Amino acid sequence: MMLISSNKQNRLLALQALVSTTLAAHPGWIFRPQTSGIASGGLNNYPIPYNLSTSQTNHDPASTGSSFWSSSLIHGSNGRDYLVVSHAIAGAGGTSVNIYRASLLDLDDTSQYSQYARIAESAETYGSTGILNFTTSDYAFRATSETDALSSIRTYSQVAGLEYDLTFDLSSPPLLNAGTGTFRVAGRSGFQWSMPAGKTRGWLSVNGTKVDIDTDRSLTWYDRQWGALPNNFTWWQVHIPGQRSDGTEDDLYSIWAWHDVVNGDKAFATRRTGEQAEQSVVPVDWKVSSNRTFTSAATGIVYPLDWTIAVPGGPELELSSIRPDQEMQGAGIPLLSYTGLLDVVATYPGGRKVPAFAVIEKI
Repeated sequence: MMLISSNKQNRLLALQALVSTTLAAHPGWIFRPQTSGIASGGLNNYPIPYNLSTSQTNHDPASTGSSFWSSSLIHGSNGRDYLVVSHAIAGAGGTSVNIYRASLLDLDDTSQYSQYARIAESAETYGSTGILNFTTSDYAFRATSETDALSSIRTYSQVAGLEYDLTFDLSSPPLLNAGTGTFRVAGRSGFQWSMPAGKTRGWLSVNGTKVDIDTDRSLTWYDRQWGALPNNFTWWQVHIPGQRSDGTEDDLYSIWAWHDVVNGDKAFATRRTGEQAEQSVVPVDWKVSSNRTFTSAATGIVYPLDWTIAVPGGPELELSSIRPDQEMQGAGIPLLSYTGLLDVVATYPGGRKVPAFAVIEKI
């Protein structure tokens, strides 16, 4: 029998406790990129009313005045997990105002959080070839190619205290919201497609230290939206890992809920399975599920922090914010939202429970 010194034993016990705590904190947060490609899985069989590539350019007038949004779930070289949200808005609210926003949350220590929202006094939205190139003096959200709008996107922030440089490939089949990537909002047409699990590389800065991205254990959800947008809405991106026997197929959901004064209240989920473009659209029932709230000191808005969503024929989702304050806002900025990470338990018919995760955007 080998005897271990008390100091070594204490260090071993401390390490075991740390590992146990880390695993227990987020047992279902498996960040797995997909690599089959954005045009795979039968995408061309869908009657999409626009071209995905053209929607990344200024060649389609309907695509201007719109939103480019990403949430990157990152496993760092330091062994910790992070959420980075990046958002560029050209012509916010139908005006000539351009806005850029970003946030960074340490998922292992949620007290470590930073965010900002700014007006771009001078921002180029499209490059010389017409492809996405939203660039300011301290931020960018732009295609890496001047000829291929659907290859990869680079977003970076050089704002002190919130610095990162991420490039993600559009390597996952798209999720076409509402089935074909278009829906009616207050009597007008809105457009949205998502790329839910792109391969991601780069780095972020944590307390002044550069942390590299573990590409095999990180992913980015990219959301492209333009046209009509609800004034007040709640939207969730939901990842339920490992729904195939070998643990490699995920259930992915884009879930919308909003009050529509013209067409009636809406609540629906678009589901995409695995690395195929197999999609389904179903109505959902949802509710705020607790009295837990966060009141913003900056804006006075009260945000709920827990929700339940019932998906017909699928799981019931219990979603809870992992940090009360995940509001993205800035002084004088005409856009604010509650945007952050949620812990999720998905309960399937028969009682099987699967740990999962989600990102919420509530305006």
